[in-house]
Amino acid sequence: MFRVAAAFGGAVVLSAVVLFPAAEFAQQSMRAQSAWSEQLSWSMSWPQVLSVFWPLADSPRDTYWGQDQWFIITLFMGTLPCVLAVVGGFWGPRRIEPFALGAVLLACLSLGRHFPPAAWLLQSIPPFTFFRYPAKYFVGAAFCLAVLSAFGVDVLGRLAWKRRPSGLLAAAAITGTVLAVATIGWAVRQLPMRASAEAGAPWVPFWLGLALILIALLPGARGTRPRRVRAGLASLVIMELVAAQFLLSEPRYTPSAPLERPSALRPLLPEVFEGRISVDIEGPEDPTRTQSKDGIERSLDRFTPNRFVEARLPALEGYGAPEPRYTTRFHQAGERSVYDLTGVTHYVRRGPPPFEDLELLHQAEDGTTLSRSRTALPRAFLVQQARLASDEEALEAVIDADQPFRNIAFLATGEPLDKPRCQGHVETRSRGARHLELAVEACDDSYLIVSDSHYPGWHATLDGQEAVIHRANVSLRAVRVAQGPHTVRFEYRPLSFRIGLALSLVGWLGLVVVALRRDKRGAR
Repeated sequence: MFRVAAAFGGAVVLSAVVLFPAAEFAQQSMRAQSAWSEQLSWSMSWPQVLSVFWPLADSPRDTYWGQDQWFIITLFMGTLPCVLAVVGGFWGPRRIEPFALGAVLLACLSLGRHFPPAAWLLQSIPPFTFFRYPAKYFVGAAFCLAVLSAFGVDVLGRLAWKRRPSGLLAAAAITGTVLAVATIGWAVRQLPMRASAEAGAPWVPFWLGLALILIALLPGARGTRPRRVRAGLASLVIMELVAAQFLLSEPRYTPSAPLERPSALRPLLPEVFEGRISVDIEGPEDPTRTQSKDGIERSLDRFTPNRFVEARLPALEGYGAPEPRYTTRFHQAGERSVYDLTGVTHYVRRGPPPFEDLELLHQAEDGTTLSRSRTALPRAFLVQQARLASDEEALEAVIDADQPFRNIAFLATGEPLDKPRCQGHVETRSRGARHLELAVEACDDSYLIVSDSHYPGWHATLDGQEAVIHRANVSLRAVRVAQGPHTVRFEYRPLSFRIGLALSLVGWLGLVVVALRRDKRGAR
């Protein structure tokens, strides 16, 4: 038990450079809020678990938004690898017990809402509550099964060392295989299985029968037969997977060529893009939607799900990563005032433009539209008035159709300000994923509002001196500036990363010291 605890603690220290920023990320996201309830989105169904070793057990699939996890096109790992994993888990050495336990636990977690204990754990116990898409847990289960199957091959090799080739056993295996293949269809029809499960059922006894026949007949002396059995089983596994690739109807991959072509929309946008785009990620819900090639091939023209990154376009909405704490009330509120506040100059929609005053720039054959707004604020601007406000008061001001935020900053922290309105100027000197430098000409005492998310780890300097970053207008960054010209620079230097990096370096140094000491002891 002590060794397990020590190993776990060592793993935490070594991976601290990743774990610390991830913990901070989760804490600052909407997933840390009690109202977040997407932990069970895209859970694997029981037929999908069966399809790991039973081809077509999950066909036909439910609708895209139904009980099946459509992001996973195929889960088939092979009948023989899965059976070998069971053999290795039960009769392999004790050191592989963690892999057997991991395979079971991760497979159960991948079921999500289809397995009540897993659903309770994923919705109740941190850090499981910070994650969605339970089907992703099956990646770990598949890794554990792959390791276990290798030990299963070794177990059967040792069994072959004890048993000689047997024609009688081979005859029994052939007879049993033929009977099983002939009758399994009838047996499946008696069970509440999906329609295509019967078509894939003969696959299971066929390959198991081949493995038994191989073990029973493969010749060799007592010393060489185990090696031949191991090589024969490994070859049979490869044959099964190759056969599955050619004979089964899945997987259905999208060709790479449509994904590599240039976007049809990007040339319609300025080369140096100063604003933001808004992308309707989901679009109108289609209850019959499947993982269609059409949707994937057109993703670059729609900038979905996150393909606006390839086009080097900043977007208000994101997809997939832990969302900022105020995402649903701010970034995805769908209010015109929020779009204007965050500098959204262009809109991409799977349908008509969302607002009547937008200028339509392009409409594709599939109905996708690109439109332009003339009312968006710049990425950074100055206001001469500021009020302290609660989140609810700030949110009310942000979604107000009169858009009072054009002249007033609604601050969560900082000092109020009430100066006459005047015309200042802000120019971007340089920007990147981790920095933003602005040349500011303030006509009076002002707050510089930057329409980037307020988040721990960002630091600001005003003319080279450290400056305080305030949270303004629910989710944005603000810095107080005095009258006159200034240089304001934002840099992302998270403390969580630096602490994690230091701990990981100490951990790796400790491993090197332990390894050197062991080498010296071995030499002695």
